[in-house]
Amino acid sequence: MRRKLQGVPRDVAQLLHNLAKTARSFGFYSRTNKAIARFLDELFTGFDDFLTANGALRLGVGADRFTYGEDDVYHDPDREAGLPFRLYRDGIRAVVFKPGLTREELDNLLDVLAKRASTGRDAEEEDVVTLLWKLSFEHVTYTAVEGFTHDLHAGGSGEAGDEEGGGQAGEAGEALPKMMERISGARKTLGSTKRAPKAEGEQVRGRVARSFVDRSETGEAFDFDAAADLAAPPSLAGAGEELEVIRTFRPGLYQGPRDYPLARRGGLVEFDYQPITVEEITALKMELAEDEERGLIHMLDYCFELCLSEPRYFKTTAFVPMIAPIRRYLVRHKRLGTLDVLLRYLRGVGRGGVYPAHLTRAAVEMLEECSTPEALAGLVAAVSGDPEAEDVAWDVLQQLLPSLDSDELLVLLGHGMSERMASILAATLIRTTGSELALYTKALAGTDTPLALASLRCLATLRTAEAVLAVEGAVGWSEPAVRRAALRVLGRVPPSPTTARSLGKGLRDGDQAVRQEAIAAIDRQGLPELAPTLFHWFEAEGFSQIDSTERDIVVNLLASLDPDYATRALAERLNLGLRAKLGGLGGDVAEWNRVVVEGLAAAGTEESLAKLREVRTQGSQAFREQVTRILIAASRREQP
Repeated sequence: MRRKLQGVPRDVAQLLHNLAKTARSFGFYSRTNKAIARFLDELFTGFDDFLTANGALRLGVGADRFTYGEDDVYHDPDREAGLPFRLYRDGIRAVVFKPGLTREELDNLLDVLAKRASTGRDAEEEDVVTLLWKLSFEHVTYTAVEGFTHDLHAGGSGEAGDEEGGGQAGEAGEALPKMMERISGARKTLGSTKRAPKAEGEQVRGRVARSFVDRSETGEAFDFDAAADLAAPPSLAGAGEELEVIRTFRPGLYQGPRDYPLARRGGLVEFDYQPITVEEITALKMELAEDEERGLIHMLDYCFELCLSEPRYFKTTAFVPMIAPIRRYLVRHKRLGTLDVLLRYLRGVGRGGVYPAHLTRAAVEMLEECSTPEALAGLVAAVSGDPEAEDVAWDVLQQLLPSLDSDELLVLLGHGMSERMASILAATLIRTTGSELALYTKALAGTDTPLALASLRCLATLRTAEAVLAVEGAVGWSEPAVRRAALRVLGRVPPSPTTARSLGKGLRDGDQAVRQEAIAAIDRQGLPELAPTLFHWFEAEGFSQIDSTERDIVVNLLASLDPDYATRALAERLNLGLRAKLGGLGGDVAEWNRVVVEGLAAAGTEESLAKLREVRTQGSQAFREQVTRILIAASRREQP
């Protein structure tokens, strides 16, 4: 597409190509990787030069392309990883880059674009619009379609008057009026002609409107527009006078149902509004919470007492089943403090000495119901990502975990939860099992993916030599998610004598994401002995499996692992015969020569620079220009 463009559109197309290339690389590789650092420098320099020369860059966003004016400047049909679709899916229809764009803003934007899309409970909080809204960029703005994000996001996202949003930009500042529309139930309150009612007199309602709109006997909504002239009596409306909020209804203005909450349904009615303070609201909430907590404990205590005083009419079967709905309610509403007190009460009864044996057994049964893996999984999932709630949940878990054996703890760990909770639970499980690996190796020998992932987490916490060998065995698992997790662990634990072989197996995996995880693991380990593993794969298979961007990343990584080995191995791949000088070689040979030069430059050894000087006058015109640029840059770095 870039070849078909000329002038400014061609420059925009190159910028977007560099942006997409760098965003793809951000998700897998370390920021210290030389190729990533170079991509970032080139990208920022390109944006800065373009914005300085041409002013703000306004882009339209389609499902598979970016547009600049009337030109399509970037096209990517990938509906999973394509950058245009990532923005389009989350409701963005236009993006504006303004002069003054900072390096920090560009780094943060790349973090957002590289973030893998979430399909779980946090999907709404991790969409692109929400993430951009939280960052509040000064020099990057966007226009989002209503309905893809929270209404208030639109209020600060686009520029009023921008036309690149296809009619949406004009609505960017209307978030609060739209909210009032929904409360009143009448779209016409905006005074805008963009969203006219479907028919004359028809009211267009938001989803929440029915909760707020009162209906008259004819079934029509109360007209808040007609009440616009309702004001304080003229005698009270003195200039500068501070009055309580008083509103009047004219006689007959509202002919509503009998249960309308007014003192009178006709004539003049006054409302005296006394606002409640934040402190008073907080005090009310605390009082209600204390009442709820005391009420539940008192209710259970009353049930136990009834079993003693009225055994013929009230038995344990009448109240033991209540604990399940109570627990679910408290977890759903994150009333974990109440749940904590409730469980402590039951544990006290279960210890015995207060009530007869049959009531003690009832308390133990209720605790067991709260200790099932399913109940605990619901508890940790409900508080995931909320540090304060997680602290309380951990207090609750400490009461319940002693009731679980190791197998049940591993099942619980296999459920979705935050990284913090999972780390705590894995450490608890390890304290139970010690250095014994039988539980984890058994899970890895099975077919249950959540159990396998939970086992890998525990093995990563153990970090023993035996644990590392067990992790290496999971590189051959049937499920790609487990293979990726195993390679991620291998990048973070002390290597074994067979780690290089396991990482090589990951490099040869048929799944692209698994291969990228293996490269990232090699990058994190940073061991020179991994350089041959990386190069042999790259030479035999990798070169044809990855694009030019990832090729540059691999050879830069190879050079950082072992510069001397990289110099020797790459220099042997140069093909600079007569046909290469005339430009007659195939694309693969020309690309190999380009990549080799990139790697030799990254190695930066005396031997690699000497090799570049040797071949400076050989090969095609493009090859000679590339080598010359690299040698000039190297000589500048050597100057004091």
